[in-house]
Amino acid sequence: MKQSNLTANHTDNRLLGLQNDYAVLKLIHEWGHLRRSEIGRGVWPRSPAKYTMKVARRVVRRLLESGLLIERANSLAGQSLVLSNRGALRLQAIEVEARSGYDLSNVAGPQFFHRTLGTCYLLERAALGDVVCGEYAINTGRGMVSRAELSERFRKVPDGLATVPGQARGLDPSLRAADWTEVESSYKRASDLDRIWGVAYRVGEYLNDRETVVLDRVIIVYDATQRHERMLLNHLERYIRAHPVSNTEAILDNIVLVSCNIGLPLVFKGYTERTVLHVLSTSRPRRC
Repeated sequence: MKQSNLTANHTDNRLLGLQNDYAVLKLIHEWGHLRRSEIGRGVWPRSPAKYTMKVARRVVRRLLESGLLIERANSLAGQSLVLSNRGALRLQAIEVEARSGYDLSNVAGPQFFHRTLGTCYLLERAALGDVVCGEYAINTGRGMVSRAELSERFRKVPDGLATVPGQARGLDPSLRAADWTEVESSYKRASDLDRIWGVAYRVGEYLNDRETVVLDRVIIVYDATQRHERMLLNHLERYIRAHPVSNTEAILDNIVLVSCNIGLPLVFKGYTERTVLHVLSTSRPRRC
């Protein structure tokens, strides 16, 4: 007997619902904790924001009711979603090495804004088709490059990585070109900034032991309403004067400032990307 259209539609809707459920669970597994806005952007990046929020709320409500997610208050007086034990088990059943988010301390801590700003930017990169991983993935051993490799090679671990095919940046097609991402949400000590500029001096080096991922750019992400940009530029100029090299312009062209348009308390509205070389050449004469 031929299946009725009504039954077929019901089956299709149920399958779509399951696909959405698993997509949301896996996204939260990758990032540790997310708000509904990040879930919408991460799962349905090609859809209008109004639609993605509507679907995200519906799917999250279903997952909360079934006990696969739990909701936790974050430090911005909002709500974030993490995996429950049941949600982690559901992913483990399809061979995803997931774990619950009960022990995530930075949801309600001072690092929440920092982590979430980085997540928002990296999800925008993912929407462009880039391969990304955030701080949580790196710290839990699920990044494209291991934390141990990064720490051993650079004595520093980024807040995130975004990679593109090597040929897109003039490299061998067998390689991935990596953007080392740092989030500037509070003013860093001079020694911390020195370590970031030190990474920028090493553009062109491999990030991993297999020599398949090459450091191509250093990205600094910050809230446009804060005064981070001028402080970053001033410190970088001092650093270059103290560490003179012959390829100064190449280094400045590989450091990218990502100025984010942020609404209160943390509504990500887009970003502007400029190299330091461009900023300095269009603002005032460079002193370094």
